[in-house]
Amino acid sequence: MNTSHTQATQKLPSEIYGIEKELEASRLVAINKSKGRFKRAFFRSWIVLATVFVVLGVLLSEQGGFRMVNMIGPVVFTLFLSLVVAGIYAFVRKGSSNYKFAALSKELLIPKIITFVNPDLAFSAKGISKKEFDAADLFDGPYLISEDTIEGTIEGAKVISSECMSKSETRVYFNGPFIQIEMKHIHVSTPLKFFPSIIAENFREEIKNFKGSKRWRPLRRIRNDEEDRVVADPTEKAPNYEIYCKSEQEARVLLTPHLLKFVAFFYAKYGKENVFISLNQNKCYLALAQDEKKNLFDTDTYLKKNLVESHFADQVHQDAQLVNQLMKEITLINTL
Repeated sequence: MNTSHTQATQKLPSEIYGIEKELEASRLVAINKSKGRFKRAFFRSWIVLATVFVVLGVLLSEQGGFRMVNMIGPVVFTLFLSLVVAGIYAFVRKGSSNYKFAALSKELLIPKIITFVNPDLAFSAKGISKKEFDAADLFDGPYLISEDTIEGTIEGAKVISSECMSKSETRVYFNGPFIQIEMKHIHVSTPLKFFPSIIAENFREEIKNFKGSKRWRPLRRIRNDEEDRVVADPTEKAPNYEIYCKSEQEARVLLTPHLLKFVAFFYAKYGKENVFISLNQNKCYLALAQDEKKNLFDTDTYLKKNLVESHFADQVHQDAQLVNQLMKEITLINTL
């Protein structure tokens, strides 16, 4: 997802760049420890293996015998297994070091950048529950991975943003920031949902052209039952989104020109394939899709990079600006 929508702000203070340098020093220490750990495990195992080969070679040359030959296989296999276990141990410890680095970044650096961008917001590495995510009734993924929650009060309303991935074992249904806000003037008894037209149309086309068995029919990415589809205004040209609600009567009341303008704003600004909006009960939900490999406040990408040279803090700053901007824009729902 392109983060060029973010507005320019002041440069980060020197204190934050100082923390970035400290994190880079910690990262180098962790990497050197991991390399040393693997080298030690590797060479120790092979030294023992070579020694045993030499000893066995001497014994066989002096004594010979089929029985002694049969002893080599189990011994060599045991030593080889020891080498594999040593490698796995080094790999696991390296993963642990990576996790500690990510946790340290989210404890020392990212919260300061978030509050620099907006003092009314607070950062937590934890995510939201699947129950909270499913309240929007947007995606069909059976599993949810959620982290990096930012919350606060903007324009008198509580706003929460979390990085979320809705997925199955083999497919990603949604990946990106998922934002929710308490609505002051609107209450919906059943979800009123806005989906990108191109995604809904592509799924209908897949179903239409599918000739396999029902068991292997195309998987639905979004929760858009055709019988719940609502036409906002038959006289208008087809917009970039489709509207769904189980109560057409309630939808007609809610779909005012102001609400439609609010929805159209996000599709026009962030792309006709990326925006998913839902109104349910007293909350408005905004999901902004991004590439599966993209992750806001990403720390894994920088594990093998110099944090200072790759401008880690500046990238976090850019991500923070985007989320802050989205959280401010969604508060427009309370001006309707």
